[in-house]
Amino acid sequence: MATEIDLITDMEQEELDSYLDYTKYRTTNVMRMTISKQSMYWYIKPTTKNCKCTFIDGSVYYQQMIKTDSTWTIRSDGNTLYIDEDCTLKAPVTRKQKLYECKKAGLKVN
Repeated sequence: MATEIDLITDMEQEELDSYLDYTKYRTTNVMRMTISKQSMYWYIKPTTKNCKCTFIDGSVYYQQMIKTDSTWTIRSDGNTLYIDEDCTLKAPVTRKQKLYECKKAGLKVN
């Protein structure tokens, strides 16, 4: 029985080899690139989403990520938690209160 590897034609193998050669010379680690803070901000901004926070008791909330174009920074919204992913509905508890509730209940990560 032929395996998946045996079914690769010579043409496909040449394309695969040329692609692998390309990846050897390509810089993939963006943190090693010499670019400005502004350039890095505009590179990362489109892929930034609101942060999902799952607590040890199983509850799930979201923290809003704030993007500031004037100072080129991305930070979280501190203690405020939201119920939905779009961060439109505020949760009845803050992050600090939720952490305290989990500690008071004796829940901890092993």
